[in-house]
Amino acid sequence: MLALLLCLYRDFEEGVLYWLGLGAVAGLAVSLLMAALKHKQSGRL
Repeated sequence: MLALLLCLYRDFEEGVLYWLGLGAVAGLAVSLLMAALKHKQSGRL
């Protein structure tokens, strides 16, 4: 954890871009998953 913080402090811009990218990918994956689950539920009814 400490090493991660040190890396972020050293390469702040890169770290921010990395975490923004990670968050965007995670958000996209979650929204796709939710859409798939909703589609499944509506298809069953």
